[in-house]
Amino acid sequence: MTPLYSTTQPNPTDTYTVSVPQPCPNYVGIIPDGNTRHLKKNPGLQTYQAGGDKTTEIINEIGSWVGPSSSEYVKGVVLYGLSSDNKSKRGETVEKVVLEQVLKQCRLLLRRGCKVGLDGKRERGVRVKFNGDIEGLSDFRLKEEVKEIEKISNEMSREGGGGGGVEPLDVWVLLNYSGREAIRRFGGEQGNPPPFHSGSSVMPFSLDLIVRSAAEFRLSDFCLYESSYAEFFTVDKLWPDVKREDFRSVREQWGGRRKRMGS
Repeated sequence: MTPLYSTTQPNPTDTYTVSVPQPCPNYVGIIPDGNTRHLKKNPGLQTYQAGGDKTTEIINEIGSWVGPSSSEYVKGVVLYGLSSDNKSKRGETVEKVVLEQVLKQCRLLLRRGCKVGLDGKRERGVRVKFNGDIEGLSDFRLKEEVKEIEKISNEMSREGGGGGGVEPLDVWVLLNYSGREAIRRFGGEQGNPPPFHSGSSVMPFSLDLIVRSAAEFRLSDFCLYESSYAEFFTVDKLWPDVKREDFRSVREQWGGRRKRMGS
């Protein structure tokens, strides 16, 4: 099997069937690159709709992974929704369109959850959390929607919305986010937590796996602190063209990599 991090990618028509449980990363990061390029190639599509739909599909795929013991699951997914660089360089119109799609998918994930395991018979809830300078977003209505989605997610968690005896999947959405800012604030404000939603912050876990689409090999200010020992893969497809099978292939290859952790 051709590794996804090489310049030669798997044939897009290939399919992968996971018949034996593979190792599970605890936390997975996604950098969904290529939405604008896809839109330019397909001008008849609704703006960013294809990328938004793909995001829900891939998060469902990751949330379904089960480890060899059948009691190991991916704990969380971190999705790069809108970087602070995107916000400052691309204008309020693009910011609004991207946010509307991201928040639409958040609501879908909360409502539908995801299926677990190869048989897909067990239900798994989703908890949505946000990181970044939410207060710095331009659209007041969308800022309020972010807070509403978090409130709904917290209420569902208190009511036991895991489903099927499986812990909910935590989906962290990064909005107006900067990894550099998160590190600066972490170093300067330990013991004095910043106001909620006032800026990017370091998250309480390390990423095991990061996947970026569109054959790009940059972190682009994504989770710089949390990525210290993450395995990095890239898929040579624009984000709306990525398939669940691509992520199953990444998972198989991630499981086969030797993780030396600095040794």
